[in-house]
Amino acid sequence: MLVLLLTPRINKWTAPVVHSVLQEIQFPLKILLAILSYFVFDSFADMRKYQISTPSPNDVSMMERLNVYKSRFLAERNFYLFSFTLALFLIIMRVQRMLQNYNKLKLRSKQREKEFFDATAKLSAQPYHHPNEPDTFRVGALHPSDEDPLVADIRETSQAEARRRD
Repeated sequence: MLVLLLTPRINKWTAPVVHSVLQEIQFPLKILLAILSYFVFDSFADMRKYQISTPSPNDVSMMERLNVYKSRFLAERNFYLFSFTLALFLIIMRVQRMLQNYNKLKLRSKQREKEFFDATAKLSAQPYHHPNEPDTFRVGALHPSDEDPLVADIRETSQAEARRRD
């Protein structure tokens, strides 16, 4: 896992390895998420316990107060560390899920592109049949009567100019 984290970028050679490793560790990651969640809730309960039972200066000795403050500090520290770890872990899992969705969409896009090119190849291979001329068969070309009116107008203008010059 450390080698994968130290690779500078994911390319076509490392991508299959990273993908297979991420697929293999899905279940352990979910177990780790549950354990981290438990630690966050447990440390929150400890922190609340020490915040509620703060001793007054007159009731206990200085050493007992220091022990309570030390325990409270450790409980708060543990809560913040576990919470930060859980947040980072959730971010990593979300990024991994986004990468999986991206790969699925990329694959689906390639499949749709292939289907599109196959369909256009089939359409262009079929002979063209104009409804007004039943005997005309042309492969992939438009009949002159089907062309854009602007193109036809330009063609007529250029032919008229050529006739005027002659």
